[in-house]
Amino acid sequence: MIPNTTPTPNLLFNGEMKKMSDPELRVVMIVTRATFGWILDDKSGMRKEEDWISHSQMIERSGKSSRAISYAIASCIKNRWIEARDDQGNILATANERRLYGKKIFYRLGIKFLGRAETIANGANPQPSHVVQTTIANDDIKPSHQVRTTKESITKETIQKNTHGEFENVFLKEEEYQKLVERITENNAKILIEELSAGIASKGYKYKSHYATLLNWARRRALEHQSKLQTKKKEFII
Repeated sequence: MIPNTTPTPNLLFNGEMKKMSDPELRVVMIVTRATFGWILDDKSGMRKEEDWISHSQMIERSGKSSRAISYAIASCIKNRWIEARDDQGNILATANERRLYGKKIFYRLGIKFLGRAETIANGANPQPSHVVQTTIANDDIKPSHQVRTTKESITKETIQKNTHGEFENVFLKEEEYQKLVERITENNAKILIEELSAGIASKGYKYKSHYATLLNWARRRALEHQSKLQTKKKEFII
């Protein structure tokens, strides 16, 4: 491997990059550099899985505004390009969760890249879970802050549903969203998702399945529309 270089998932270049805006791409590259850019064990080749990156560091390294970075981070998380976690490893999926947490946020590449990049992060011979001292400020390894290097498999915690809606509180699997679009068109799906998102945010609505809820709403709207058409036909005949 060429010295002083950072391994980057091929999928970024072979498909995902064209879906990203400029700020989104910069955020993904910053997270990649801060994690896979660091070798933790020369023998195994193990690399960092995650690292604390402050908002100000994101701004400085990307050359973008605070607003642009905030939107880019939210979009990258929504598209599963990156993940944000608290210091206990809990995923911070929404902007509100990250805002309320108010402490150091640890970033890593998301599930879109995780399966393909896992061997890079853990090396050929994964080591037991431990804590190391590193820094991302310079190219030199110096004592800075604790970084978790526990090998993680793809579990229920890792495989997350995509967030939708203005308030990022409508959760749908990719296949659920595609089925919804096929059944009621993408425009109608977005309208219902925004209604559900606003309802959850303003009134605290809780549903076991957002997908089932949206389907029920779509069926109800279709029945109401048919009922109105039948009423109009009767009125016209009379």
